[in-house]
Amino acid sequence: MAKNKLDKEKIKRSIEHNSKLAAGCIKQQDYPKALQYLQKGLDTSIKELGKEHWYTANIYTNLALLYQIQSDYPKALNYFQKALDIFEKEPGKEYPDTANTYKNLANLFLAQGDCSKALDYYQKVLDIKKRKLGKEHPGTASTYSIIAPIYQAQGDMSKALEYYQKAVKFLDKEDPDIAYTYNNIASLHHTQGDYPKALQYYQKALHKKIRILGKNDPSTAATYKNLGFYYHNQDDHPKALKYYKKALRIYTNVLGKEHPDTAATYHEIAKLYLAEGEYTKALEYFQKSLFIREKMLGNEHPDTVRTYNRIAMVYYHQGDFSKASEYYQKVLDFKEKLFGKEDPKTAVTYNNLAECFINQGDYSKALQYLKKCLDISIKENGNEHFRTAEIYFNLAEVHRVQGEKIKAIDSFQKSIGAWKNRFGKSIKIAEPHRKLGALYKAEDNYPMALQHYQKALDIYEKV
Repeated sequence: MAKNKLDKEKIKRSIEHNSKLAAGCIKQQDYPKALQYLQKGLDTSIKELGKEHWYTANIYTNLALLYQIQSDYPKALNYFQKALDIFEKEPGKEYPDTANTYKNLANLFLAQGDCSKALDYYQKVLDIKKRKLGKEHPGTASTYSIIAPIYQAQGDMSKALEYYQKAVKFLDKEDPDIAYTYNNIASLHHTQGDYPKALQYYQKALHKKIRILGKNDPSTAATYKNLGFYYHNQDDHPKALKYYKKALRIYTNVLGKEHPDTAATYHEIAKLYLAEGEYTKALEYFQKSLFIREKMLGNEHPDTVRTYNRIAMVYYHQGDFSKASEYYQKVLDFKEKLFGKEDPKTAVTYNNLAECFINQGDYSKALQYLKKCLDISIKENGNEHFRTAEIYFNLAEVHRVQGEKIKAIDSFQKSIGAWKNRFGKSIKIAEPHRKLGALYKAEDNYPMALQHYQKALDIYEKV
């Protein structure tokens, strides 16, 4: 009997050793080797301890997490479910490992954007914690703080706020989670346009993080960045820059000059300079962000592509349309690959490229992209949507320059009709009226020319 017990302990140590080796491989991102070690441990556990043993369940959990890291969600779900089947039977539904598996499943569904299923599993975790710890225990409160952002993502702001407030009420006042919860409450108020409350909670989050985590913690930097974003949205650019630079100093000192968070902060500073029309400085910071993102994330990461898009915008504003089209092409390659050629997100870049080609005088290329863009916009938004209006306006410009006056007049008229539905008598509508006035004047149709010039003038004077 003693020998049998000794043998089992030896088997367990062997399984644990394989799990530790797998964990080391995962840290080094050697996922095939990690899989080998976990599979070896699983085979031993099933053979020596049995299919229903909790050691077997733990390996299923580790396999699920490994597949989740690699975004293989079906396999991750399969292994989490196998682990759950064992934990629910023995030691039971109230056991911590069962609750952890519910939590893992919730995170898996969150990673896939399925908030409803994630909420179902987090609710199971919460129910267990309420029964085991009580409704007002800090451990229960931490789950309130996790559930709240899911309600926020679903657009149920009142429910989100209710759970955030429960978390704040019952969390330990020295728990870093309370600072993160303040930050999330601030974000919620920011989204709803309640800027005084947003600022109040951002500042609470900052004070807590400085006190609990210290002035130089990356989490403190994240709140500085959020405050920068807040002031940027309020058009208080000097304050925004001040907070962005505080965040940048921490990120570069603590995480390093080539960390993705450092790149993200360069990107936000660049956006600030772009909004101020300081294109040289904007380009400098976008290039710093791009250098890190290309190196650390690769050319096809969404964050890298966002920086390509912003750099294209800077070059466009500087009048360097050749460079702008070069970067817009990088964006287009990514979008066509990820979303397809018929997606509205791809159409936005078709339109951007068309505007570059118009400014370069390459009207045949501009027309090619505008037609693609128009087909997608009409199909997705309809003929009288404001986005369709922008394309009609650009098409009209191409037809006007190419001397196709009838087509130009038709497209300008369509742009006016579509814009009027969204904006009424705005400055946007004045420009096509002015262009139509010039076209009719060139045709010696002075009554129509006067009519459109007058409409343009009325709008300019009013606005």
